Amino acid sequence: MGTGLSDAESETPQAAEVSRLLSLNLGTFRVRAGLSQQGTAERAGLNRVHIGLIEGGKRLPRLDTIVKFAGAVEFGTPRFP
Repeated sequence: MGTGLSDAESETPQAAEVSRLLSLNLGTFRVRAGLSQQGTAERAGLNRVHIGLIEGGKRLPRLDTIVKFAGAVEFGTPRFP
């Protein structure tokens, strides 16, 4: 089973910027939801270390990981027609 992560350090400069913005936003949503990394991990079915690596910009999450995270912080996920 995969970790839902890819190594952000080997990405292009554009991907590094996306990683930086994503990590800032995910951390902000988690804090606004009043959740710790552990609480978010438990709600999302993810490992707390993975949450920390994503928020720290060390790993890029896969789309399914982002969806789990969004559900955990009750952000919702966009619907496409």
